[in-house]
Amino acid sequence: MKHKCWLLLWLLSGFGFGRDPFQPPITTPCLVSVPSLQGWQLKGIIGNGTRYIAWMHEDKGRVVAVMREQPFPLREWQIDSFEPEAVTLSAPDSCHPQQTILRLKEQA
Repeated sequence: MKHKCWLLLWLLSGFGFGRDPFQPPITTPCLVSVPSLQGWQLKGIIGNGTRYIAWMHEDKGRVVAVMREQPFPLREWQIDSFEPEAVTLSAPDSCHPQQTILRLKEQA
C-alpha cells in the first residue's frame, strides 16, 4: 500500500510525465538575420597573450574599442579570437552560423 501511495504522489507531482512525443522539442529559437559587418574595418590592435584591445571603425563612422571581456557592440556577434593582425567574429545564435575575419589593411 505504501508503494502505491508513493507512486501516485510521484505521478501527480509531474515528474512522472515525459515530454509529449507529438509536440516539437523545446529549443531556443535561432536568429533569422544578424546585422552585417560589411562597413566595419579593423584599424588597430594591441596586446599579447590573452589580452588584446582592437579598434574598429564601424559602419556609422565611429571608432570603437573592443575586448574579449566585453560584449561586442552588435550583440548578435561575439569575438572568437584575436591575432596580431586580425580579429575573428562569429554569430553563433544565427540560424546559419556565421563567422568573419576582420584584418588590418596595409597603409599605402
